[in-house]
Amino acid sequence: MSKRQPAAVPTAEAMQRERDALELRRAGATYDAIADRLGYTNRGAAYKAVQRGLRRTIQEPADELRQLEVERLDRLLTAVWRSAMGGNLGAVDRVLRVAERRARLLGLDAPTKIETEGAVRYQIVGIPPELLS
Repeated sequence: MSKRQPAAVPTAEAMQRERDALELRRAGATYDAIADRLGYTNRGAAYKAVQRGLRRTIQEPADELRQLEVERLDRLLTAVWRSAMGGNLGAVDRVLRVAERRARLLGLDAPTKIETEGAVRYQIVGIPPELLS
């Protein structure tokens, strides 16, 4: 079994091409036209560039917002840390709540395992039983 290679970090030029492809598509250009104008090998490559551009358009603001939220949580944690370490139980509770929220935001908590037991019964409707044997 072959190991997946890590994704190459796109160059600034490649990212600009993706943005240009996305803008052309938004303006109504076909994938063939985008490929011709931006030098992609075919319409499939232009399509993939537009899709990557869309993902980045969504992902980058989400990453920035996540980082902003982490910074806010860090400031809150700093504000109550000394009091919590001094034994203030209310502050300890706040530290734990901020830490829990931060862990959820960053995906640090292990996924919850759900154990299931029992049997599954399938019922096929609309097919006579003699056709199933």
